[in-house]
Amino acid sequence: MLRFRLAELNDADLYYRWSNEKQTRQNSYNQDVIPYESHIKWFEERIRSDDAYMYLFLNEQDIAIGQVRIERSKGPDAGMAVIGLSVDSEQRGKAYSAEMLQIATADFLSKNAGYSIHAYVFVSNEASYKSFLRAGYKLIEKKLEKGILSYILEKKS
Repeated sequence: MLRFRLAELNDADLYYRWSNEKQTRQNSYNQDVIPYESHIKWFEERIRSDDAYMYLFLNEQDIAIGQVRIERSKGPDAGMAVIGLSVDSEQRGKAYSAEMLQIATADFLSKNAGYSIHAYVFVSNEASYKSFLRAGYKLIEKKLEKGILSYILEKKS
């Protein structure tokens, strides 16, 4: 059984390592390595934001295994949030993703009634796509997103 806590400032280096893992970069719309200074600025902004929910997941041995980030959109997309997921390279293949997504989604929607959460997953990333489906997300379309063929999935409260 997984448990989570919200990320804290002292988790910045862990998130930095995860965000620059080779497979994480390959499955991101921005595939460039993220400079440390840029990451720290971004991370601190997210930690302080009321619109960003950064869930840090731990396994039964209290080992950090990955993270889910859900950010509420503003402006014309108000009422919508975008979700992202990454799992530590040593923890992949252990079927954690769907459980992490279910837990984070349920927590977010319990605090944000009426929101819908959208996930953007590369068509080439079949493992993530299946994890989102197992977590109860529904495919709403398949389209080019930032030049990459992607599944757009949604979960509503």
